[in-house]
Amino acid sequence: GSPKIAHHEECRLSLRTLAEHRLAQLEAMTNEGALAVGSTSLYSKRAISKVTLNFVSPTRLRIKGELLESPSFSQLVSSLSLRLTMAAQGCGELLRYDYKQLLEQASAVSTHNSSLRIMLLERFSNRQPGKKSLDGFMGQITYSHPNIVEFLPLLIAGECLNVGSATAFGLGRFQIEG
Repeated sequence: GSPKIAHHEECRLSLRTLAEHRLAQLEAMTNEGALAVGSTSLYSKRAISKVTLNFVSPTRLRIKGELLESPSFSQLVSSLSLRLTMAAQGCGELLRYDYKQLLEQASAVSTHNSSLRIMLLERFSNRQPGKKSLDGFMGQITYSHPNIVEFLPLLIAGECLNVGSATAFGLGRFQIEG
């Protein structure tokens, strides 16, 4: 028979399990145990101040049609929250959160270090004959803020869902580094 699409409750439980597992991995990567996973929440609010993201495939984020070369944290959070909201709706869920407050908090996060570079990439389209550009940034970027741990669940979801456009072609993949 054909594969069945997971019931939305299974999707939610799987994402929670995945997030708990990933947070445990991140905790193991930090010698300080700053990301301890408690039984009552996905993460503790103990202090970590930096998160490094390694973009392992070209990532296409656009603002007003312009391709970003180095996204601010709020631009990244905006794109991730949109993607997560759409994925949740696909599972029959409605996410309730204050989008404006989320972006306000994200705008306080600064870029600490960046080695992002633009990767030139093209694909051929049979539907729209010709070559199509899939350029995007790759490399590492470190964001810093005293409460950046608050964004870890969203970043972990982004590791699974990817970010930006052309994710169906494998673009927008990133990993959270220790």
